[in-house]
Amino acid sequence: MTVSLKNAGLIPLEAVTTMGVSAKEGENPIGFFGTGLKYAISSLLRLGHRVTIWRGLDRYDFAAERGEVRGKEFDFVVMRGPEGEQRLGFTTHLGAKWEMWQVFRELYSNCLDEGGTLAFAKLPPEEGHTTILVVGEAFAAAARNRSAYFLDTPPIYSGGLVDVHRGKSSGIYYRGVLVSPLLRSSALTYNLTCDTDLTEDRTLKHKWQGDAYIAHTLRNCTDTKIVEAAVSNIDGYEASLSFDDPCPEAAEVILRLCEERGVASVAGSAVKGAEGWAQREAKVKPCTLSPREQHEVEDAKRFLASIGYPITAPITFTETLGADVFGMAKDGRIYIARVTLARGGNFLIGTLLEEQLHITHGFKDESRRFQDFLIDMVVKFAKDAAYSQAA
Repeated sequence: MTVSLKNAGLIPLEAVTTMGVSAKEGENPIGFFGTGLKYAISSLLRLGHRVTIWRGLDRYDFAAERGEVRGKEFDFVVMRGPEGEQRLGFTTHLGAKWEMWQVFRELYSNCLDEGGTLAFAKLPPEEGHTTILVVGEAFAAAARNRSAYFLDTPPIYSGGLVDVHRGKSSGIYYRGVLVSPLLRSSALTYNLTCDTDLTEDRTLKHKWQGDAYIAHTLRNCTDTKIVEAAVSNIDGYEASLSFDDPCPEAAEVILRLCEERGVASVAGSAVKGAEGWAQREAKVKPCTLSPREQHEVEDAKRFLASIGYPITAPITFTETLGADVFGMAKDGRIYIARVTLARGGNFLIGTLLEEQLHITHGFKDESRRFQDFLIDMVVKFAKDAAYSQAA
């Protein structure tokens, strides 16, 4: 099987034969003829493929030639063209760890940078054009599967640093080209669009950099469906990202999912980030109770007053305080999540009492002092009840 890659313009021979020479003319190139082309040629020969470059109507064939250096044998890359045969300054060991998909990615990136075309046929050479012919089934298979290495779908969300595409993925992309495999599949496909450091073989130089850009995009995403898909991937890539300080739209989606599906169904870092947001925003996100709910609150307050623990702090009811957070005491005010009312009168009474005690006595949640106080309270009520029965 022959695969052809053709683009307008003549590739400088130095870009083929000399390490570190880049001669790209397009703006924002994906790849560059610096070392990648040499890596690709070396890898194709090592993996049993044939490669020919037509520079206009001049043909250049590449082959491996056995040579010896200090008693050790190497397969040197040689180029045969109109000027004769030339041994190049690298061997087939160059790019020894490259897989065929990386070879294809390199050549196709160069082709795209130059506005070229790909064909599963032997295209004829053409004046003023560069044509690369690769013969070999493995390269052809990688070319047929190019959608795995090159994005060809429109983004469903653009966040400035990252474009989000529909569908699961096993890698991160940069300017539409796969640059980093993922250990765990992502719920969505992410394409880095900002300047990002790459290694010589076109992979992310700093994995944390890509993670940070993607996390920032998701935390600030206003598309509820995207946020929901990302934070629901609890066993996948997104679960490893930080969701600290999410935007209101993202936080509200996370909190809603926690209430509807349970905390265990949402990525832990997302839950933590949303809870922090909810607590910070509690003052400015009040909700209006229905007449029935207001009646239940008044009943609870009357009961607490009757047993000697009146609610003296002002109360603000909010739509949510975060996953499994029903009440909160802050700055002398009690905040109660609306879901508390749905748990029944006794639960509401207990929540109001707890937050009032935090305010009047300064107890911290789950502290030993608070625990001792509650035990003493229970014992006191039990004794009072026993005394009343005896009387």
